[in-house]
Amino acid sequence: GTLAQRRSQTCPLTSVRSTSSPPSLDRRLTFQRARRRMRSAFLVVALLARAAALRLVYVHGVSPEGPAHPRLAKVREAVHGVEVVAPDITGGGDSYEQCTISAALRVLHSCCEAEEGPVSICASSFGAFVALLFAARHPEKVSRLFLLGPALDMKANLPLFVDEDGMAAWREEGVREMGPGVRVGWPWAQEILDLAAGDCPPQPLCPITLVMPESDVPRAKGFLDATPAAAAPRRVLATQGWKPYQADAGIEAVLPHLTAWAEACAEGSALGLSESGAGYTVDVLPAADGAVSAAAAAAAAASPERESVRRLQIRPEDVDGFHKSWRSHFPPSHEIHSYNAREDPAGAARAVAASFAHATKWLPSDVVSELLDFPFSADAPAALLLSGLPVDEAPPDTPIVSAVHGIGTELAQPRVPVAESWTLGLARLLGHPFVPPFFDKGHRGGLVRDMVPVPGVENLCGLLGLHRDFPASVFAPFPEPETFLLVAVRGDPSHVARTVVVDSEKLIASLSAADVALLSKHEMQAQVVLPNGQGAVDQGAPFLPIAPREGRAAAATLFVPDAGAHGEGAVGRMVSPEGGAEVEAAWERMMAVGLEVADYVDLQAGDCLILNNVRCCHGRTAFEPKLDGNDRWLVKSYVTSDLWKRPATGKYGAEAYPNMVTRAVERVSNVD
Repeated sequence: GTLAQRRSQTCPLTSVRSTSSPPSLDRRLTFQRARRRMRSAFLVVALLARAAALRLVYVHGVSPEGPAHPRLAKVREAVHGVEVVAPDITGGGDSYEQCTISAALRVLHSCCEAEEGPVSICASSFGAFVALLFAARHPEKVSRLFLLGPALDMKANLPLFVDEDGMAAWREEGVREMGPGVRVGWPWAQEILDLAAGDCPPQPLCPITLVMPESDVPRAKGFLDATPAAAAPRRVLATQGWKPYQADAGIEAVLPHLTAWAEACAEGSALGLSESGAGYTVDVLPAADGAVSAAAAAAAAASPERESVRRLQIRPEDVDGFHKSWRSHFPPSHEIHSYNAREDPAGAARAVAASFAHATKWLPSDVVSELLDFPFSADAPAALLLSGLPVDEAPPDTPIVSAVHGIGTELAQPRVPVAESWTLGLARLLGHPFVPPFFDKGHRGGLVRDMVPVPGVENLCGLLGLHRDFPASVFAPFPEPETFLLVAVRGDPSHVARTVVVDSEKLIASLSAADVALLSKHEMQAQVVLPNGQGAVDQGAPFLPIAPREGRAAAATLFVPDAGAHGEGAVGRMVSPEGGAEVEAAWERMMAVGLEVADYVDLQAGDCLILNNVRCCHGRTAFEPKLDGNDRWLVKSYVTSDLWKRPATGKYGAEAYPNMVTRAVERVSNVD
């Protein structure tokens, strides 16, 4: 059909809430339809070339294929006769040992020199950095840039991927393995480190469109905020489905939106933007229904009915009159307004019991049944999203806490008793809320914690990788939570922050057999690299990323080292003491595939996300806090069922009820 017809079929750009990104594994999308969408996706590149009436220059990134990367073949197929010039910036040979920034710039200069006027450049990853640098230094030769998964500030980013010891070894050996089939010479790194401040990141004046995963947008903020006053506007297309580091997995979800955007290019505007007026826009592109990637297709084939998050909706008519009932049930003198699990365990237990009674009174019976089955049923999902809970009618400003490990510890912090009563009541339906070790600070004794941004460390609102909380294989003898709850008092107003959830079995089914074998055999170890060359320390015990479970398929344990307690400059890393680089690469692939096949949940006020901490891994997309009182505010509580002694039945337990603040415990089987 015509471009206008195609545009009419697209989903509009949106910033509104989505709870289904990446998309469900819809088998309705046939291979033929997927192929047609892939072709139409790169129509945007064709229009870009035609609008400029010049050949299109494509600059590749760092990959084993170099200029022969499959993405280039898709570009060439899409442009239908428009010549695509694809210079080789590897430096020659079969890898990148001879590649340097200056050599890549010379190759690109020679390519553009042959043109009669300024050219349009499409570039990927490291190639995007080269294109930005070239456009900044030679503005007369570049009309516009279209950047896919761009590397924006190589000088700042390189030390994040290679520590001081790695840099020293790279310098001494002259070459470093940067991935399977990719060997990069030291001169490449040396030139990046020697770049002038004005080149980091480069700031050309031509119109720029950047296409990147939504989780990468906060990392681009420095580049975007530094847009020169004389520059044409920049546009960011923030995708929820496309993963450029996963061989373009999920790009089908991006294509309809890019096709709609391309019409503006064909009409003569600068990539959909006006030619003047500095600034930038960010458009969030929800994943399209029916989009399928290779890993997602593998997961569907292995377990076609499996879902990571099951969604339950409470109707407004089911909770009509709730707040009046709540005020009657919880008068100002009630413990729900003042409980502290550390200082008054009995009072906290009464708050839990009253919350349970009121919650079950208002929950529909089918929801109660679903919650009761959740810890027991083999068919239960890895997580439940319960929406429509009435929470506090006029919540206070989102709290501000003083330190990362002070979350929930400020004695003067406000309470949100309605949301807390839902948290405690639902936790009691699933088992019993408890306080993990070291979390017993603050005005609630740690039984309910505030999950909010922290001033001065806004970078911690970057992508939070997939992990489990207190996994027993890492933190024994500390007790592992069976489940935990997140109740949203206030959602992210920008709808960018999303909780990421993936079922272990779904994740493992999406991996290659070779990676499953490696990760089932070789342990990983979390470490924190200390600042100022003080070496590294282990965090927790070594563990198998994929381990068997009694009575069920194997489970995945993903983990993110916590460097926050070790001072500024400390960074976490994962190593395989026995498996080495091969296993560490498999670990990184598992983390990336997990993000691809996961469910993405935009928690807004009245949502409760319940996660089986043993069966699933979770994380959070990056977002930018405003610290204006309206930031995202979740309350969280952990749940277990086998922690307490039960004298009436003779069952063993580590703690005497109602003590909910736990210590390191040794798990002992039930005794007769």
